Amino acid sequence: MAKTGFETDGLTRTSSGELKALACWSHLMMFRTLALWSILCFIGSQTDSTPPPRSRWVVMSVNDNYQYSFLMPLTALLWERMGYQSLFLVMASQEVFPPDLSLACSIAEEVGARIIPLQPNGEFGSAWYQTARLFGAAVDSLGDDLRNDSYLITSDVDMWPINASWFQAPFDDPNKPVHWFGWPYAMICYLGATVSEWRKIMHLDQNGNIEDQMARALDSTIGRTADSEQQWTADQVLLEKRLMEFELNSDWERVQFIKRNASMHMPPFDRLDRAYDADWHQGTSLTGYIDAHVPLNDSLPAWVDTDGYQWWRWQRLLLVKLLLSTDELDWVDEYFEAFDALEHRRLKQSRPKGRSDERARGTCSTNSATRECIESQEH
Repeated sequence: MAKTGFETDGLTRTSSGELKALACWSHLMMFRTLALWSILCFIGSQTDSTPPPRSRWVVMSVNDNYQYSFLMPLTALLWERMGYQSLFLVMASQEVFPPDLSLACSIAEEVGARIIPLQPNGEFGSAWYQTARLFGAAVDSLGDDLRNDSYLITSDVDMWPINASWFQAPFDDPNKPVHWFGWPYAMICYLGATVSEWRKIMHLDQNGNIEDQMARALDSTIGRTADSEQQWTADQVLLEKRLMEFELNSDWERVQFIKRNASMHMPPFDRLDRAYDADWHQGTSLTGYIDAHVPLNDSLPAWVDTDGYQWWRWQRLLLVKLLLSTDELDWVDEYFEAFDALEHRRLKQSRPKGRSDERARGTCSTNSATRECIESQEH
């Protein structure tokens, strides 16, 4: 049999011409392989189906009450430090927001919050904005920012998070996308779940109008003739009803229960609560606290809030402990002065002629250096 080369010791060798041809072919094949690999890598990078990390939102609802609307940027900033973006469902009785509410919304957006305006509904009273935060998964104006795997947790605008690890811990178990914080008590602060799970819990239509769905839910619970107490607790009543239905549908295995040192009629013991003003003294350590229910102007007795600004002094004391940056505190002080000036202008314009302001100006006026004034009264 003819051979193309010659044999030595049983091995076949090629001629020099064949060797050059083989070398050229080898280089060509290696080049084509590398080129094909590069193309596949490029295509893979463009069509990677792995979604980016899911977004985390904290859903809160507010109206034009200055005590709550003022807190929007501050609360959004604190949640941002916890890894959450704030979603505010804002209800005001005017088509154009009043200046103080408009300022609060604008500054909140500067720290990443999203504002969703909703129309008030007087037939349901306070229940309308109390329950709105349970319907965050029905918001249709965020587009791709709110996907099925996005995470929503409900909260109050006057509830400030303190312990970051407590709000991150539940994500260790991907098989339990519903997080019942504070179990065994059903509390608005907090219930967390993916958007898809929220839609199951609250019976939401992805393509439905959020306000229509809110009205149907309230009609099925408290109706349109409820008294003020029923309106105020409507969010808890609705949440408990939906959770019971969720359990009956055998969806309980997807719930992660996160216990808390709480009781039915008392604030949790690991909450810095405005009900106990002694806890707000400057020396109080935040160790062991999960969150803080911050004081408001009308939550303090007159003997405590003698000049109308004790609520802000205590809020700011907590911010000093939570915000480490001097620039952030400067930003907070500037925002307070701007909001306070707008709020007093609104009160002055709305009160009957000759009537005194609803809040005493005290010594911390907007014309003074707020930080120095407040610090001088802390001692």
